[in-house]
Amino acid sequence: MGPGGRPLDTESVAPIRRVSLAPSARGSALVPVSCTPMDPRLPHRKVWIYPLLLSEHAFDKLRLIDCTFGEFERALAGALVIEEHALSSAQLKVRVLTVEWVRPLHVIVVVDAHRHEERIVTVYEPDPRRWSQDYRRRR
Repeated sequence: MGPGGRPLDTESVAPIRRVSLAPSARGSALVPVSCTPMDPRLPHRKVWIYPLLLSEHAFDKLRLIDCTFGEFERALAGALVIEEHALSSAQLKVRVLTVEWVRPLHVIVVVDAHRHEERIVTVYEPDPRRWSQDYRRRR
């Protein structure tokens, strides 16, 4: 079941696992804006406003890099948004950087205002040859 007891469209959504963040890490409003990586508003702290869903792919990636859910949850609490791109009027794709784990991580999140959820699509360790020294900007 999806938010509000509605059934999920299982043909267009990968298998998901629910993850919860501490209430203090949540915000109150979504303002989808199309931003480029050079936008002066970036980076900014990620405010989690909807329940988090973890895709099966992201779950597998966390296992591959040996990051536990507890470690991942703590790392997300201090994450920074480094890129934002509007996918539609109700969806925003966000690249998040966290350095609160053993190694820096990039997390791709789709913020879906229509479904009232934030889907973690993938997690990866950024390649230092493709990213600035602080992992915030592409080379």
